[in-house]
Amino acid sequence: MGNSKIKNGVLSSHFDKSKITCSFLVPNLLYKRLTRENQKRIGKNLEYLLKKYKNRILKSKRIHRKTATSLYQDRGNVLIKFNVRIYPLYWEELTILSRSHGISNCYLYHLLLNWELSEEQGSFIIRNRSQSRNNQKLILVWMIDFKEEFSQRMAQILNEIPPEAID
Repeated sequence: MGNSKIKNGVLSSHFDKSKITCSFLVPNLLYKRLTRENQKRIGKNLEYLLKKYKNRILKSKRIHRKTATSLYQDRGNVLIKFNVRIYPLYWEELTILSRSHGISNCYLYHLLLNWELSEEQGSFIIRNRSQSRNNQKLILVWMIDFKEEFSQRMAQILNEIPPEAID
């Protein structure tokens, strides 16, 4: 990521074209069910999966009910670690979506792979293909009400953010 700046307590940065190394933990049983081609694309298919399933993620009921903790993959799963170079933009998008559901990035990626595998096998059909992301802004709102001792997380797509909200 390039130029970072802090203004009014807000950290912002521009994405450059360099990739970052990220790790994905994929259950061995899921990995074995993937075609050889899809096995080779682990991690590299993140952009495709996010474009295809983002609306489904945003419309889904929250996966983990608690806001103070994150849900990880089930214990006892044999997990395979993949280190992959991806663009930071897609890692941050995955992070926002996973945090809005209270789950880890790897858990959400695992769900995306499962959805793709189910679609390939004809188990379900995706409706409402995602729109162009050029004009979209994905935000994560994480609110804590200290008086009521209550917290809430929500991800939402905005087509426009007023400039004064960012400056």
